[in-house]
This record gives sequence, structure tokens and C-alpha cells, in this order.
Amino acid sequence: MESGPTSTLSGSVAVVTGGGGGIGLGIAAALAGLGATVVITGRDESRVHAAARELSSHGPACEGIVCNVTDLVSVTALGTRLREKYGRVDILV
Repeated sequence: MESGPTSTLSGSVAVVTGGGGGIGLGIAAALAGLGATVVITGRDESRVHAAARELSSHGPACEGIVCNVTDLVSVTALGTRLREKYGRVDILV
């Protein structure tokens, strides 16, 4: 039996709120580095999209979606988009 952390998240869909910078971006980069498709969210549209482009240039697909997690309408729209495009979320940060 193998022990230790999983070396690949290929095929997984990860959502990182606040992924446009700082710790969130670092987590998103780590997940992408392990092969996950990463969706980063944040309130600043230009920052979120720039971060998503940067991550996509180094590996698996990364999408930036504007979302304010304190606004139910925004979160509902995010959930709808995730369900329609990816069908599931495996990791939520």
C-alpha cells in the first residue's frame, strides 16, 4: 500500500476563492501544478483573469470567474456556471 500525499490531481476540478493573488493564488498554482483544472474567483475582474491566464500558461486549464462570496446572487451564478461547464467540484478552497 502506497503512503504519502497524492502526486496527481489530474481530472479533478478545484475552485479557489480569492485566487487572484496572495495565498489563494499560491494554492491555485499548487493545485494546477498537481494537474487539477483550477477555477479561481475573486471580486477584481482584471486581477482574477490575469491570474487565470498566468496559471493556464504553465499547465492545465485555469479559468477566472468574478464572484463575491458575500453576495448570494454572485455565489449562485458561480455555482450554475460550475455545474454547467464542469459538472462537479472536487476541491473547494
